[in-house]
Amino acid sequence: MTIYRNITANKKRSEDEQAKELLECYLYSNECKNDRYSSMDLISNMVRAEPDERRTAHNLKSHPMFWDADRKMKFVKAVRFVLDEEKKQNSKTIEDALESVASNVFIDWINEVEKIPNIGIDLANHIRTNNHLNMNKHYGDNSTKLTYLLKMIRNYKEHKNNKIKLGDGITIFTEQFPKLIIEVYKVMAKFKTNEELKEELEEFYLKD
Repeated sequence: MTIYRNITANKKRSEDEQAKELLECYLYSNECKNDRYSSMDLISNMVRAEPDERRTAHNLKSHPMFWDADRKMKFVKAVRFVLDEEKKQNSKTIEDALESVASNVFIDWINEVEKIPNIGIDLANHIRTNNHLNMNKHYGDNSTKLTYLLKMIRNYKEHKNNKIKLGDGITIFTEQFPKLIIEVYKVMAKFKTNEELKEELEEFYLKD
């Protein structure tokens, strides 16, 4: 958020100058490097060829690049709520849209979880073998599905395991899956104007 305030403080600067500063942030600042894919999406929004399609500094604060851990978790929970509601309607439109970008985020998410420093192997084994919440049935057989990674993150946050320290419950996963939030964000943007979903999603998107 510090980067956002610094970039937008001087309203006299052009959008091109602001975009250039964001690019420099992406290249040289640890704050931006920690979420490089969101940074690049933000920059691409600011330098589109058509002026009407560009995002301005005024409405960038709600972009995922500036989200803290609590907001990222809130977004994951909102997406899972939308998916659960969709399932009740016997529809898979949003689920299919999310799964279409799964390969951009991981090949097998449980195998990727194993690589998390210090706790990865224990966490992956817990996911594969623990019968609580039918984890083995739901997760072990769906380790190539993005929607199940989101479900796992939400469930481990809501049903904490004291033996596995996950910190705030989201950062450990966004560091291991750096494209996760931005890929889900871009997919869900297609549904943000849906009247049935608007209440859950609109707070996470750029204000036009």
